[in-house]
Amino acid sequence: MNNIDLKAAEKLGIPVKNVEAYGTPSVVQHTLMMMLSLATKMPVMQKRMAAGDWQKSPLFTLLDPPTFQLEGKRLVIVGSGELGQAVKEQAEALGMRVTFTARPGKTDDSRPSFDELLPEADVISFHCPLTDETKGLLNRQNIKHCRPHTLVINNARGGVANEHDVLDALRKGQIGGYATDVLPQEPPKDGHPLLDALNEPLNLIVTPHNAWTSPEARQRIIELTAENISALK
Repeated sequence: MNNIDLKAAEKLGIPVKNVEAYGTPSVVQHTLMMMLSLATKMPVMQKRMAAGDWQKSPLFTLLDPPTFQLEGKRLVIVGSGELGQAVKEQAEALGMRVTFTARPGKTDDSRPSFDELLPEADVISFHCPLTDETKGLLNRQNIKHCRPHTLVINNARGGVANEHDVLDALRKGQIGGYATDVLPQEPPKDGHPLLDALNEPLNLIVTPHNAWTSPEARQRIIELTAENISALK
């Protein structure tokens, strides 16, 4: 819906329908993949393997960087809709403690705010729409309250996290890892900072907005679109 001028459509009397909840299982497994990969430092370990570091190790293993056990850790989720709830269920199966933030911009939401939960978050996962209230929700000002091991996952919209601030924090060791399936501009242009940073020894994952692209999810889009069209008759 971010690409639709809803006010203009309303003014012209054009109905707008949204296809909802078409790819929840696909996006949830993508989120778990990112969480597990960051926790096990997979991006860094793959670079070390490619560089031949294992062959040079005096031990039978590589101990650096140390992995991150998710059991008992605090997962803070922004967005308590179907996706957020499904991620919560899977995370709890791993033994994680899950907390939802208050909805950004809602003063009558009694849950703790995003900024209040940052200092105690081991993992942050975004599953919210891009609105005026969520744009730049994670930024230079509040990311300094994260712990150095905090892992950040964005499968919502690119603008929810300020990518320049997040990348700077990752390079400085203010957070422990960042994974995103979304960028503010898609497809990105050559020379995008996050894509260039994939060549650095960082705990960083960037995927091409493909969390939703399983055949099952795409078929569900077709079915729900047909239902939406039929409902207009």
